[in-house]
Amino acid sequence: MSGEHNPPYSKIKQYTSMEEALANKESVIRLYLNPKRVSRGIPKSITELKNLEELVIRGGLVKIPDFITQLKNLRRLYLDNNSFSKIPINISELKKLEVLSIAENTIDQSPDFLGEIKSLKILNIADSGINKLPENIGNLNDLRILNISHTNIASLPESLKKLKKLEKLDIEGTKIKSILVSLADLPLSKLPEKGKEINGIDNNSNPLDIKILNLNNKDLVEVPLEIKSYKNLIELDLSNNQLLDIPEWIGELPNLEILDFTNNRIKKIPESIYKLKKLRYLYFSNNQLNFLPESIGKLKSLERLNLHENQIEKIPNSIGLLINLEYISFSGKIKLPKTFRNLKKLRNIGVKPQVILENSEEIRRLNLNEINLSESGLTEFPNWVLDMKSLVKLFLTKNKIETLPDLSSLSNLRVIDLCSNNLNSIPSSSVKNLKNLKLFVYNNNNIVGYEDYDKQDEINALYPDLYIIFHKHDKRRHR
Repeated sequence: MSGEHNPPYSKIKQYTSMEEALANKESVIRLYLNPKRVSRGIPKSITELKNLEELVIRGGLVKIPDFITQLKNLRRLYLDNNSFSKIPINISELKKLEVLSIAENTIDQSPDFLGEIKSLKILNIADSGINKLPENIGNLNDLRILNISHTNIASLPESLKKLKKLEKLDIEGTKIKSILVSLADLPLSKLPEKGKEINGIDNNSNPLDIKILNLNNKDLVEVPLEIKSYKNLIELDLSNNQLLDIPEWIGELPNLEILDFTNNRIKKIPESIYKLKKLRYLYFSNNQLNFLPESIGKLKSLERLNLHENQIEKIPNSIGLLINLEYISFSGKIKLPKTFRNLKKLRNIGVKPQVILENSEEIRRLNLNEINLSESGLTEFPNWVLDMKSLVKLFLTKNKIETLPDLSSLSNLRVIDLCSNNLNSIPSSSVKNLKNLKLFVYNNNNIVGYEDYDKQDEINALYPDLYIIFHKHDKRRHR
């Protein structure tokens, strides 16, 4: 198999025992060994599997034998969540190794060996005991993904700037505050302006070609200026910090598709953010926003907009211009503009049930897949829902509904949750034409007693096409 494996690994048979593998030596490409079977170590007979490309051992392994380097075709090695403390220093002899994952171990040796595995594309040492990256990490010219999350690593080596193919760097849960590396003696936070030259480093010295950057939970009070240089960023996570403002230069990251500012103290979305023509996911939940500007409508590619737990009081008319929007969430009693009905691709809306009820005229015109009207104080089924032909899931938990109307118009409905209501029966006229419907009726409904299994069986017989859940831990479901 070569660089782009065909068929992909997920479609290749994975052997799960040495016995079976040794009986099919030439065919074994993927091997998963049960932790209980390797507690005494990896059997040397594994070296007979000359075509082995993927080896997975998670849990139970206390030592990696030197002979593992005899697996010359090995490309993917997953040894997460074990108990070994050392890696064979000659592991670099695995010239085809592309993925090394040794997360959740207690490695206590010098990590210099990492920089010797020059074929690596993915390196995961999260929560591994390794507390620094070696300077020779810069030798990994093909490295795409580097995960050092939840380690005691506090700084990044200068050589990291050599990793021109690096796409994702995960530093969540580390002690790193100043992201990324220095260029010569110059921190990236002090990059020279275009056309200037400082310490022999001019504007042609490119920073890392980072595409995904996770700065979640870093106690940041401002967005680091060095991010401005990463023009190829696709995903930027700045959630769970102490940010008050977003710099205007955020709009100069033209390739951003995912931008997460969840759990900060931001009061205003800068106008420049609407220059992000490729933005698909925008997360602002749990901030201090009090308005949404009209220019939000310029984000034509936006698919998901999270605004929950803010103080927004009005949704602008331009919201209707977000023709690709599939999900939106917000808090408070907001009156939706009439343009909301233009969101033809909207499939779910994360708001309090009362907001849906108060805006039912607009909501009923949407092609939503899911509606939650739980704990809304309803005493009867909301008949306007019957107009929503695309509905797949309907949640009406903890209301006071006593009867159901004919639901046959909701032909796509697959789940209806009526737990904790006042139903006395399931009218056949309500559900007779619905197929493959899961109907939740447990808690405080008067349809049938908790242990009245005969009655439950009787109801099941009446509705062979339904999947009725009579109580929370129902083990007698008929299908």
